[in-house]
Amino acid sequence: MSIAPLQTFANDYINTNDLAHTSPDGKYSFQFSYLGNGLFFLSSKGHVDENGIKKQLAFGDIARKRLEALSPDKKYHIVWDLSEVSGASLLSRHLIFTKIRATDNFGSVSIINGNNRVINFARILSILIPNIKFLFFRSKEEALHKLKIEPDLIALTEKNSNNFSSIQRDSYGHFIDLWQENPLFLKINNQQYKITSRTNWQYIAVDNSFKVQMSVIEGNIVYVECEGFAKTSGIDATYSILEDIMRELGFNETDNKFYTVVNLKKTKGMSLASRKRALYYEKLYGHRSFMVIMVPSPILQFLFKIVFRISNDEISHWQTIATVDDAVKKIMEHRKGIMFNEPATQKMTKTETPLSIPSTRSEMIRLIRKQHEELVNLKNQQHDQIQKIVEIAGRMTWDESFSPPEITPEYNSPFNEIFNSLSVLFYDFKEIIREKTKHAQKLIESEDKYRNLINLASDLIIVYQGHELKFINSRVYTVLGYDAGEILGKDLDSFIIPSELKRLKGFYAKWMTGEEHPWIYETELIHRNGQLIPVSISVGRIIYEDKPAAMIIARDISQKRKNEEELERYRNHLEEIIKQRTLQLQKEITERKIAEESDRLKTAFLSNMSHEIRTPMNAIISFSNFLKDPELPQKQREEYLNYVQSSGQSLLNLINDIIDISKIESGQLPVQKNYCQVNSLLDELYKLFTEALKRVQKPDVQILISIPENSDNTNINTDPYRLKQILSNLLDNALKFTDKGYIKFGYQLIDNNIEFFVKDTGIGIPDDKKKLIFQRFGKIEHSNRNLSGTGLGLAISQQLSTLLNGSLWLESKEGIGTTFYLQLPYLHSDLPITVTTSLKNQDKKHQSNWKGRKLLIAEDEELNFKVLQIALKKTGAEILRAHDGSEAIEVVKMNPDICAILMDIQMPIMDGYEAMVRIKRLYPNLPVIAQTAFAMLEEQKKCIEKGFDDYVTKPIKIDELISKIDSQLNHSL
Repeated sequence: MSIAPLQTFANDYINTNDLAHTSPDGKYSFQFSYLGNGLFFLSSKGHVDENGIKKQLAFGDIARKRLEALSPDKKYHIVWDLSEVSGASLLSRHLIFTKIRATDNFGSVSIINGNNRVINFARILSILIPNIKFLFFRSKEEALHKLKIEPDLIALTEKNSNNFSSIQRDSYGHFIDLWQENPLFLKINNQQYKITSRTNWQYIAVDNSFKVQMSVIEGNIVYVECEGFAKTSGIDATYSILEDIMRELGFNETDNKFYTVVNLKKTKGMSLASRKRALYYEKLYGHRSFMVIMVPSPILQFLFKIVFRISNDEISHWQTIATVDDAVKKIMEHRKGIMFNEPATQKMTKTETPLSIPSTRSEMIRLIRKQHEELVNLKNQQHDQIQKIVEIAGRMTWDESFSPPEITPEYNSPFNEIFNSLSVLFYDFKEIIREKTKHAQKLIESEDKYRNLINLASDLIIVYQGHELKFINSRVYTVLGYDAGEILGKDLDSFIIPSELKRLKGFYAKWMTGEEHPWIYETELIHRNGQLIPVSISVGRIIYEDKPAAMIIARDISQKRKNEEELERYRNHLEEIIKQRTLQLQKEITERKIAEESDRLKTAFLSNMSHEIRTPMNAIISFSNFLKDPELPQKQREEYLNYVQSSGQSLLNLINDIIDISKIESGQLPVQKNYCQVNSLLDELYKLFTEALKRVQKPDVQILISIPENSDNTNINTDPYRLKQILSNLLDNALKFTDKGYIKFGYQLIDNNIEFFVKDTGIGIPDDKKKLIFQRFGKIEHSNRNLSGTGLGLAISQQLSTLLNGSLWLESKEGIGTTFYLQLPYLHSDLPITVTTSLKNQDKKHQSNWKGRKLLIAEDEELNFKVLQIALKKTGAEILRAHDGSEAIEVVKMNPDICAILMDIQMPIMDGYEAMVRIKRLYPNLPVIAQTAFAMLEEQKKCIEKGFDDYVTKPIKIDELISKIDSQLNHSL
């Protein structure tokens, strides 16, 4: 339901778009809207249950908090539209009551189109919670109109010529609309009044014993004509029609009061229950009524006297008047008094005839004779009527089939009121007798029903009183094996084991004095044949035959015990199945996680490798194409050649990193420990990276080395190749990220450890990235840098430090620089030191002249052969070729003057190992140098162990190759 406009009352705004809810089953829904000035509109549909009202109260709290945030001092008011609510559960009403009572900032609750039950509930709340004001409206429009013109809920006192207040005028307008459909007039006291009546404003009982017809006179006078004998159903119908009239005329429950004229001339009587029901309704409707005027029949005149005496406070707005004309006249006088502040006439003025005394003696005699005759007639009449009263009273108390006397109005009879009272008493007497008979029958039926239920119960039910069984149901005999009536009246010792009997009687004695509380426990009863029957017993206190007694309810749990044992077996079995299945699931989950992680790593690996391989390959291919240009200047040609060589070296480093990380993860990377001289290794690194610094053109960066004094003989037992690899990775990393300042590296001796360090003044590493850089492919992206690299170097270095029984860590501050530390065990030794090949030896240019000598190259790849052929051409040697190991053997046999062989390891038909062994058998002193694409130290070691004289790794360094061949040729001489 939408409210337009929402800003009718104030220009403030609170969002309520999210304060709407529909229950999952669709049986209840509601929507909050804010109207301004602390006023919220709530529209509800369906049946209000516990869950729906909890949600509604929660949303109401949200609305109140939003109001407090907007205007802390403003009261919270709610207009609740119940037009489409079909009902409310008892628990939901209790939740509403609890919530409203605990809320401080409620101003008022306005209810739209609530039924009698809602209205009655609201009135109860208004009594229990005086600080909440409840208002009642018949429509949304009426509620908004009233709250707009009367924001402080102050009753208007406007006067007008139509004898209606401004709010009453709206209702009078509805009356005029109805009246114009069928304009009728009612003439009372020689004056015409507008009157309207509708077909739905009448009621006829099913047995035609009671009829009601209602009309409305002059806007707010309800005229009610009753006929017959009134019962409860007739009273309910009468007030239901009154509600329909108020609804159709748009009467407000607090401001639109009305008058009621009830014509009871044709009413024969009212049952006792109907009179109570009428008083009940009048207590509800009393605040809505100016006055209710009864025009009673003779029999009801006495009845109203009784009612007025008993319930005068509740029906103080009731009056009795002899005719309808007088009733309408009194209402008009009351209207006038209300509107012009004139005192209204509260009671009918009774005109008395003045007493006149005869003036002559003859008139006096005639008066005396007349009075004598009247006394004689009265005496005779009294005698007959007294006899009739005695007869009626006697038959009423003796014969219940006595029918009521036919009462005819005899206004001059002094016994008329007695006859009327007897008639009323008769109907009450009959009703009371009928209700007592009905109640007695229900008691009998109830006793039979519960006795049957107890006997049909599957539990043993026992009433124990004064050490005696007062009552037992049939189930006791069935379970314990006794005949009917055999144990009734006996004590409990016949079928309760002695230990339990003593405890039960002790408890019973305390319990009867109020020292103990009811309890439930399991025990065993004794069957007639001596068998023990497990039972669950609950004991409670009752009143039996006006005395305290114990009710014992025992349930045979023999089957339950069997079921529990069976269930325990199944439970243990199920637990074992669950345990096995859980282990299986855990294994499957672990395997799936491993597979998923493997897929993820594989994807990341392929993505990174694709980028890192394509980058140098792109440079190699592109600059190689540029070198084809015959007009390319020599200087630019040398520059392009440097680019190709640099990219090729990057690609080679990438391949080495991939091989290293793969072997590390598979646990197949061996460590070849040996004693090495630390200072020599650092000198070699210093020269390497000094040259590298020139190539990257960073003039503002210095390479510094720090070696402790008197440390010329510092050597450690470790893998020199892997140590150099770690420090190279650290120096290369520092060179990438340092643009200004210095890169300093060295070592220091601490206790039994040697601690290497590489310190730079580069960009530094953020704290949240320090762990990332030691992970595979972990790289720090920088907005101002586009640095190459796989992100494997530091991951490999950390793993290698662990393999060398050391540790690698860092200290860094973003924007200042980073220091990496490598700590290894230090055990000093004076043993001969293996020194790695120096840069000087590596860089030496060989100018060999092998003219007249034959060299054999065993290589299946054409390009690889071309590289070697071109490289060795300048030596003057004659070059022979074999495409596989088998062909190499044949070439050697045919050319015994071959001076040296370059043997590829992997070839078709016969590999290099087998070919070398066979050739060595023929010519043991013929030098055979292995050429292999496997660059790992273990592969190189394997070559030497198999019998090769030396080895070179692909890609082959030409100077190194010529040096090694030259060395072998000189040695063979």
